[in-house]
Amino acid sequence: MQLPPFLIERMFAEHEFTCRVNLTGSDTEGLSLDELWEVAPADTRRWYESLTLGYTESPGHPLLRELAAQSSGLPSGSAVQVFAGATEAVFVLLNTILSPKDHVVVIGPTYQLLIDVPRAIGRRCPRSASGGRTVGAWTWTRSGAPCGRIPG
Repeated sequence: MQLPPFLIERMFAEHEFTCRVNLTGSDTEGLSLDELWEVAPADTRRWYESLTLGYTESPGHPLLRELAAQSSGLPSGSAVQVFAGATEAVFVLLNTILSPKDHVVVIGPTYQLLIDVPRAIGRRCPRSASGGRTVGAWTWTRSGAPCGRIPG
């Protein structure tokens, strides 16, 4: 599968750390390790302090998955999948919920991968008549394309 260049990341590669003021960032301000340790339970703090920077199980470290499950009200960490950023999560989500015959409606502006991934895996995600990257819901329903299934 070949995805087109991720345009916002190309822009960030060139300008994110060299511009005087960045008004385009969508991430949150990160926590320092000291700030993270202030809110960590004592037993997990010992784990954090001995943490090494290496690989773990593909769904994520079991303790991290258990902590995420507890904070989300899920029954266990087995219901949690950890990703290293939004790109992997979007890719897995769309490959999981979309059926082969699905047509995808994306309201824009949006995250580029929400359009590019469905197209790359062979799903229909049309451009608007004005040449933009998305189609409004009204245009889509008038187009005669099948509608009505919400994945999940």
